[in-house]
Amino acid sequence: MAFFVSIVAIISCISLYIYELPTHHCPFCIIMQEYDYIGYLLYVLLFGAVVAGGGIAVLIPFREIESLRTAIPALLKKTRIDLNRVLHGFRIHSDLSNCDLQSHYVSKVTLMTDRSRRNCLRVLAALALSRIVPGSVAEAANRAVLKKTDRCPVCGMFVHKYPKWVAQIVFKDGTSYFYDGAKDMFKHIFDTSKYTPGKTADQIVAIYVTDYYEVELIEAKPAFYVIGSDVLGPMSHELLPFKDQESAQEFLEDHKDTKILRFQDVTPAVIESLDRRS
Repeated sequence: MAFFVSIVAIISCISLYIYELPTHHCPFCIIMQEYDYIGYLLYVLLFGAVVAGGGIAVLIPFREIESLRTAIPALLKKTRIDLNRVLHGFRIHSDLSNCDLQSHYVSKVTLMTDRSRRNCLRVLAALALSRIVPGSVAEAANRAVLKKTDRCPVCGMFVHKYPKWVAQIVFKDGTSYFYDGAKDMFKHIFDTSKYTPGKTADQIVAIYVTDYYEVELIEAKPAFYVIGSDVLGPMSHELLPFKDQESAQEFLEDHKDTKILRFQDVTPAVIESLDRRS
């Protein structure tokens, strides 16, 4: 019973913090690279607890046998978990203050010594600054740094909360806009003057999207976009960008998506169809 309750908790509650989306409950995506393989830790600990608990349940009936009265209690004692020791090793890192990791790594649980815990934090910080936080890959050639105050010009949401979905457009005059998904980015391209009065689409000099697997900014025009996915973005149904066709095809097959589109294939009608599904 406890096993099934744990599975339900992972799917309905814990996964929401990992995916950072209230609508994504897949129990398998958390073992993938883009979520740092955190699912393996959860499932290994869960199955280990099931095996340990099941082993104790199997041994208990035999403790009444005369020849095993001393052996069984000793064995049970060895298999019991010292909760105080386990809880001492657990630390929930829910507040990495004054750091851009605050919005990305929420409530990560680790089981390790004090020294290895410090080393893990250094690794997580380096990983996030180099790959996850879009501002860290900003280049001199027009890629502006994403700030916490940046809002999507289409929907008005704060973009920094969704680092896995960030898209960006750079205009000729150097101004840069960020979006919480490729869908809103295309809306801006199709109706530029509506969201940025005084600007036109032909003034756009660079367009970037975030690769779904690699979680890094890539050029939008050569990218491949998967639609019809069961994976939802901050604005519900989205175009999921990939830097190569192999990755897009793999994702399409795993999630039973509809099709793969190129940049030039995305039209206002495609965007409207995604909104209608939302």
